[in-house]
Amino acid sequence: MSATDMFRTLSMARQGMQMYGGRFQDHSENFANLGAVAGKERETFLSSYQSLSPYREGGMIEGKTLHRVSTPGTPVASEVKTHLTIGGDGFFTVLAGSDPSIAFTRIGTFDLDSQHKMVNHLGHQLMVSPYDGNAPSGSSLIPLSLKGVSSPAQATTNINLKGSLSIDGKNPQKTIISVHDSYGKTHPLTMEWTQINPNRYVFKVIPSDGVSVPSGNLFGSGVTLEFAQDGSLTNISPGSNSLTLELNGQIQSVQMNFGTLGQKDGLSLSSSFRVEGQGDGCKAGDFESICFDDQGVGLVTYTNGIQKPYCRLPLAVFPNSNELKAVNTGLYMPHIQNGSNGDRGFGSGTATYQFPQQGSAGKIVSCSYEASNINATKVYINMIEDERRYANSLSVMKTAQQMTDQLNQLI
Repeated sequence: MSATDMFRTLSMARQGMQMYGGRFQDHSENFANLGAVAGKERETFLSSYQSLSPYREGGMIEGKTLHRVSTPGTPVASEVKTHLTIGGDGFFTVLAGSDPSIAFTRIGTFDLDSQHKMVNHLGHQLMVSPYDGNAPSGSSLIPLSLKGVSSPAQATTNINLKGSLSIDGKNPQKTIISVHDSYGKTHPLTMEWTQINPNRYVFKVIPSDGVSVPSGNLFGSGVTLEFAQDGSLTNISPGSNSLTLELNGQIQSVQMNFGTLGQKDGLSLSSSFRVEGQGDGCKAGDFESICFDDQGVGLVTYTNGIQKPYCRLPLAVFPNSNELKAVNTGLYMPHIQNGSNGDRGFGSGTATYQFPQQGSAGKIVSCSYEASNINATKVYINMIEDERRYANSLSVMKTAQQMTDQLNQLI
């Protein structure tokens, strides 16, 4: 082979090397959610992955890490009701590390640890906003810990009466409901119903077991209720909405609700007697459980049966989530400046906080965890193909080097 032919062949080999090498891609995976979950053996939770794609700088080919976190995985049902999946865009904000710092994740395998901190199976503690009606912000977030959370005793302040009085009632008839004092102690409240004509009843409170009506209160002598022919409530004695009770020496005011005049949404008249009363008081209760609805409201249930909103779960949304910096398994930090080369991307941007289903934030899917957003079989096939391409690229480079050495000998 002449020197001219060798030059031509060497030039073609270098071009082929650059073109072939430019197609090289290493599909190495980051299985983000690998770990054990409470009550199960070892399970694999996949929510995102990384890959290396070619980037050419100064004639060289280098790998650039890409995060495929913008595509959510499919929710998979879980028996743990505090396991959460984000159905759409957004990240959970968590505290992570031995010296806790704020980071972001989509791994929502949250549960209470031995100290009643809400953490996922990797130990990242969930951060939430207080349930105060304010817009979410990074400065308002607090780590979710339910240690010592309790529901105080509540005195009965309202009683809703619902049901029917008999049109042919046997006089008198009684209903007993429970009321609570300011210490949460339960007392029986006995109510008596006396029919004075087919469409009219007299209602009063009968003293019993430490419950009485102070002298002069209308409910001690009787409140008149009148009904229309269709059974709807039409009239109540004036001033009959406020009941004053004496519970073991304590004076307590209770608002009575008999229903809407002209309607049957409270008390009504029918062929049978069935009256129920529901008060709003309760005894003190300890924390029992927490769950989140699809809008991120954390509802706490207490041992006294009361359920109240406790917090809200905002989601962190980034302009370019695929440019987040991976700092650990499934854990990310903002990447504001991503190198000096403009075509590498502008970085992830800073987080903005939105409640689920507001703005671009996705919804919360409880009792679930996020499955893989990748096809593992396809990834492994790509890895094999890329290994072959890499081997071929090395062969081309080796041949080019040998030809260069021979050319130098001829010169």
